Amino acid sequence: FRLVTAPGGPLEGALKARDEGLVDHICCSTHASGEDIADMVRDDLFEGYTLGYSLLNHELRESGIEAAARAGRAVVTMNPLGGGMLTRDARKLSALCEDESDSFVAAALRFNFSHPDITVVLSGMKNPEEVEANARTAESVSGPDPGALLRIKQRFTSLGEAFCTACGYCLKGCPEGIQIPQYAGLWDRVRMGLTEDARR
Repeated sequence: FRLVTAPGGPLEGALKARDEGLVDHICCSTHASGEDIADMVRDDLFEGYTLGYSLLNHELRESGIEAAARAGRAVVTMNPLGGGMLTRDARKLSALCEDESDSFVAAALRFNFSHPDITVVLSGMKNPEEVEANARTAESVSGPDPGALLRIKQRFTSLGEAFCTACGYCLKGCPEGIQIPQYAGLWDRVRMGLTEDARR
């Protein structure tokens, strides 16, 4: 985000546009780590943050979400189904369900809907049935529910699956400069049945 905030960069242009009355609010969409998002919040750069947040990467972004909420900033989450990865193994992920009438997709969405610091949840849908199912899940959550959040986290942890969050910490220790997150992310896709996607 230092490139965005550098003199003459995009943020400077957005601030100028706001000063000229061309835009009312300046928000950002980011794939930064929670720590970097917390730094942006501390620097009071944006009024809202859109970020990827799911069961697969929640640990990477949690501190950023908390910092934004404490500062009164909007938090919009995207990719609550992990870019589709949480839809690929229904048998394994059925452990996320609250009961037999529940679905693992609903549980993954509820993970975001129940978070007290998330303002809006965005989820891709490809047909009217998915729109209706997601709407039913949203309507089933009456408000923030830290208890539901914890139960879903615990059930996901019990699956024993570890996925790359693309945080990049591993790059600091690699003397060969291997792009470890890219390879780990591709392997995660293969494990979840997205082999052709990984090949592309």
